[in-house]
Amino acid sequence: MKKIQQGFTLIELMIVIAIIGILAAIAIPSYNNYIKTANMTQVTGNAAEAIRIIKNEISKNKAQSALNIASTDRDTLSGGIEATAASGAEWFAHLNTTTGSKAPTGVAAYAAAADDTTGVVGVALASDVFTIATPAYEDLPSGVSTAFDK
Repeated sequence: MKKIQQGFTLIELMIVIAIIGILAAIAIPSYNNYIKTANMTQVTGNAAEAIRIIKNEISKNKAQSALNIASTDRDTLSGGIEATAASGAEWFAHLNTTTGSKAPTGVAAYAAAADDTTGVVGVALASDVFTIATPAYEDLPSGVSTAFDK
């Protein structure tokens, strides 16, 4: 009578483990690269979003001013401040509350200065010139900033 084989042989298990090891050796670096690229995209997207929102708010406020809309009836930032009168701190606070964006590390996406370790985008206002600074996060180039007039 023939004996029916039950289970796997040691060789079969070793082959399966070798195949899993080869796949892991290929997949893990690819996944890490994907995560790094996604984080850098998030940082540059946050910077682009800040530029777009600030320019839109300033344009809207200037248009309302040109139409002689009373300052009390104008659209304001979340703190009730007109866009043209807001300080840099009020702007990044407005961006954090209205967008809900997060830096790759999970903290608020905007602050007074860019942070290379967390991926926070810097928003500054000096002499009616906005500076949006992108941090040197992961492989992003350092010192990239966009400046435009208020």
